[in-house]
Amino acid sequence: MKANMFLALDRCSDVLFYLTSIDSDVAILGLNSSVVAECFTDDVHRLDRDVLLIPRKITEITEQSFERCLEVAKSVLAGCSPIDTASARRLAKTHRLSVVVVTPSSIRVIDESQINFMHQSSTRSKYIEIHMQPFLKIFTAPNSRASIEKNLYMLGNIIERALKLDVGTVVSTASDDRKRLLSLTHLDIILFYMGFTKRERRLIIEVYPTELLLTWLSYR
Repeated sequence: MKANMFLALDRCSDVLFYLTSIDSDVAILGLNSSVVAECFTDDVHRLDRDVLLIPRKITEITEQSFERCLEVAKSVLAGCSPIDTASARRLAKTHRLSVVVVTPSSIRVIDESQINFMHQSSTRSKYIEIHMQPFLKIFTAPNSRASIEKNLYMLGNIIERALKLDVGTVVSTASDDRKRLLSLTHLDIILFYMGFTKRERRLIIEVYPTELLLTWLSYR
């Protein structure tokens, strides 16, 4: 099943536009929990096809604010974006389900050691989730000093190392602007040009997201 584990849109009409016009075959979609509650609790926004909606909460954390991420209700799939090494290491070692979110702010602390720590977990409960839209946003920003080559190289290394160690790896669009919506096809093309095989891309876009969903449901 094709999955986009996080779409950052917050308007009901924009979410419906994505589902009907951008990714009409997506089977699993993660949305901010408030959006799920607002947009899909009555017949007004009822979909004419089956889509499994996952309530999400993405939190940027430091060592001091680490508990903010783990305090999220079990009915919500949390994603933690660590911006210091200490919080990243704690995420790798916690006995709970943890989804380490990679963004332009957190990429510098998600290194080979981090993935090694996640691989050493005694349970299958550690996942990496890369949010692609924030990277594309900084690449295309006026006067941006972000190096496209450097960031894609770092992302490629993270994904390659995680796949090698069989650490669950998910790439989500994390699109927050209706005018710049990424589709799963776009993600597949980006991963293709980063050098990943068809099998690896299927793992990232279909297999690992489904596994993450099942793991989360088993922890609820």
